[in-house]
Amino acid sequence: MSREQGSALVVVLAAVSALSLVVGVLALVAHRATDEARAQSIADLSALAAAYELHNGSGDPCELARETAAHNAGGKAQVACAIHTSTVEVTVTLRAANARAVAGPAS
Repeated sequence: MSREQGSALVVVLAAVSALSLVVGVLALVAHRATDEARAQSIADLSALAAAYELHNGSGDPCELARETAAHNAGGKAQVACAIHTSTVEVTVTLRAANARAVAGPAS
């Protein structure tokens, strides 16, 4: 192997390493964006279920919000719920993503 071939090999390995790093970073960013979107969807659905229960049911709206979030997140979401007069506020944490939703009757 000549010196030029050895140099080319080092350049190719460096390029492959750099490309691998970029792909890894992009995968992490995409995973984070997916978690944020999923957490928001779970928060929205849980808040709607809790608001419906608050106005039309006889059970605990926050318990229904927790059950809804657990069902949709495979038990991996942490849920905080608060009732404010006629609305329900639900905050969902899924891994590192946080989402908040408020639901209640239309004005």
